Amino acid sequence: MEELKQGHEWSGEFRVQRKDGTDFPAWVTDAPYYDEHQNLTGIIGISTDITAQKKLQELLDKTNKLARIGNYEVNVEEGTLYWSEVTREIHEVDEGFVPDIAKAMSFYKEGLSKERITQAVKELSEKNIPYDLEVQIVTFKGNNRWIRIIGQAEFSEGKCIKRYGSFQDIDARKNAEIEVLKVYEEKNIILESIGDGFFAVDTNWVVTYWNNQAEKMLHMPKRKITGQNLWEIFADSINSVSYKKYHKAIKTKQVIHFEDYYFSFKKWFDISAYPLENGLSVFFKDITEQKKLAAEREKITADLLHRNKDLEQFSYIVSHNMRSPVADIIGICDVLKKDNLPDIAKSKILSGLTSSVNMLDNVFKDLNNILIVRQGVNEDKQVVNFSQLINNISSGIKSIIEKEKAIISVDFSAVDEMFTIKSYLQSIFYNLISNSLKYRQPDISPIIKISSQVLNGKIVLLFNDNCIGIDLEKRGDQVFGLYKRFHPDMADGKGMGLYMVKTQAESIGGKISITSEVNKGTEFKIEFET
Repeated sequence: MEELKQGHEWSGEFRVQRKDGTDFPAWVTDAPYYDEHQNLTGIIGISTDITAQKKLQELLDKTNKLARIGNYEVNVEEGTLYWSEVTREIHEVDEGFVPDIAKAMSFYKEGLSKERITQAVKELSEKNIPYDLEVQIVTFKGNNRWIRIIGQAEFSEGKCIKRYGSFQDIDARKNAEIEVLKVYEEKNIILESIGDGFFAVDTNWVVTYWNNQAEKMLHMPKRKITGQNLWEIFADSINSVSYKKYHKAIKTKQVIHFEDYYFSFKKWFDISAYPLENGLSVFFKDITEQKKLAAEREKITADLLHRNKDLEQFSYIVSHNMRSPVADIIGICDVLKKDNLPDIAKSKILSGLTSSVNMLDNVFKDLNNILIVRQGVNEDKQVVNFSQLINNISSGIKSIIEKEKAIISVDFSAVDEMFTIKSYLQSIFYNLISNSLKYRQPDISPIIKISSQVLNGKIVLLFNDNCIGIDLEKRGDQVFGLYKRFHPDMADGKGMGLYMVKTQAESIGGKISITSEVNKGTEFKIEFET
């Protein structure tokens, strides 16, 4: 009552009973009422139903317990510290534990955690800079525990009078996060230490990982491509073999292994694409040297086979083309030994002898030409322009082209030159064009189409015509043979043209093949390594 005389209000929480006997929590406030002489004449009491607030508080307490969130408050002026129940549980102290500021700071783990919280508290107290930190404490029971601590302050007249905030136990989440980071770092170490190039993309083809080997092999720094769309950076690879294989891997959800030649890098890569739920992982390695060695082995094997074929061809020449004129010469010599031959007979015999000798000389010349091509000539390689070569040949046989009303069209838009022996390439072009003109279809003007392509790092030349064609099922294995003529009744010749084309093409690193159909035309395809 003395306090009421002094004009103090009094309040507190009570349970108030209703008429029906039920009760409810209420906040009661009593205020004194005085007369003009300051004598207490009465008390005004106000009761407020706080059932809803109590329920909300209980729900908040339960939520904080489940989330392991506690709170604290520091009265700077009085030097006192309050910890909530959950905050005590986080620190693993008894209910009767009385915290103070010094004891509270002693829980922080020595090192980075203590340094960070000390600096944060200082900046909050002096500059009112709030903090939100994840640090470690060592509990009363000696356990290391990760916590999240949030701190704010109240200032009065420029001076900090109160610090308060929350504690949250994040040990399980933080340890899981650290474990994930550890696995991620281990994965990074592995991916960066392997000899293969590696990159990963998400479902939108955005690059999420790019290792050091990928940087070196594809000449693309990870800082420039990470986070970028793969096909925007490598736009020239759209519709390439790799582009199609990567899309197939994602579409089919199957691992795809393949090889691809990157023309811009002049490299062969062995590639494995692994589809994932969230994108694609790709491992690749440079196999250019292996490809070169394999090509060299193939070249050596092919050369041995060609040499064997040459021996067979030379054997054929010796047994057929040389034996006949030699036998004739031997026979004529025997006849000339006779003394009683009339002059007219001697004249005919000498004429036959001359013919046989000339035939034998031509065979020797053919053999010499073949050997010259096979062994190579002392001619330097140079950049040869395809269009210019065709123009020169067309000018040289202009009268034949006009006579046959031939049409020669070219398309060298893909590539119009190569570094090679000019005389060989000119001979190849000339022989193939001449063949198309020689073996034209009756009453149909010859149409010759010559074009270039770049496929898998190779320069490809295509010669197409509408000539009478060759039955490849019957004669396919003889097309490039020596002294092989398939239409002797239609054109003069010894059957040397296609043999020389093949020999010269192979001598400058090419490979020739044929596709033909009777009365429909022929296509010659020559592939050159770049």
